[in-house]
Amino acid sequence: MASSILIAAGSRETEDPSMKHRQSFAPLRQSVFMALLVLATGCGGGGGSSPTESNASPLAIDVTLMSPDGSSTIVRCSLHLDAAFLGNFSSATPTGSARMDTTTHAVPGNHLLRAQIDEQMPSPTTYRLQGTAVFRGRTIPISEEKTLATGERIEVPLPL
Repeated sequence: MASSILIAAGSRETEDPSMKHRQSFAPLRQSVFMALLVLATGCGGGGGSSPTESNASPLAIDVTLMSPDGSSTIVRCSLHLDAAFLGNFSSATPTGSARMDTTTHAVPGNHLLRAQIDEQMPSPTTYRLQGTAVFRGRTIPISEEKTLATGERIEVPLPL
């Protein structure tokens, strides 16, 4: 029995188990810390259209999605700029038009404005997206027509 005690005393098994656990995660903690540091310092640059960039300005969008023949088909629709959700419209009963106006921030460059039909009756239906966007004192007309099934969208290039 003395030999087993001697072996145990000479091995790392006699160390505080919590210390062994901490030591085995030390390299992982250092790697995670370095990755977070790189992300924190790198997220501010690089050609994106983040609203937090210093050259971002207010962008006012006022559009109406409508059925050109006036038929009441729209139940729910949503508005998006690039990948960002801007807002939505919903009605308890189908309606012939849906006005969506919002103000957000954007940087100069090419963007994509999307109006999506989330619920309609019947499907598909032809719609017209019409209105304006105002950016840095410049009014940009918006007008596009397309036949949409539920879940589809009208996409309009928006050069700012």
